[in-house]
Amino acid sequence: MDLREHLRKQVHAGFKWRDMFGELHDPKKMSTHHVFFTWLMIWNHSAPKELRIKKGNRYGGFPAFYTPTYMLDAFANLYWELKRRQDTTMEQRLVVARIEGNFAPFIKELQETAANEAMLRAVEESL
Repeated sequence: MDLREHLRKQVHAGFKWRDMFGELHDPKKMSTHHVFFTWLMIWNHSAPKELRIKKGNRYGGFPAFYTPTYMLDAFANLYWELKRRQDTTMEQRLVVARIEGNFAPFIKELQETAANEAMLRAVEESL
């Protein structure tokens, strides 16, 4: 399956980004700046060190709410929201293109982690 097609399947209308203060944001209502830097933050916290983009914030970690499944959903939803925007800067478009070239290993790792997470949840529920 094409990677972009996979990301498209992760998109759902009710998705909300939860910020560090616990507030929920509809990506369609977020500024392009906020969408871009949130998406970049997810990339920079998930990608191998050599693929990270120097721009943007890095945090020490994320609370339990930010599961691999949620982060994959967030990455996909914010990606397509960015691609829909007409007001991205040239620098933002260049960063997006650079990250697009490195998607595959990142998505595969998130998918495996999310699958393991789902299996663990199923086992715990069956006990």
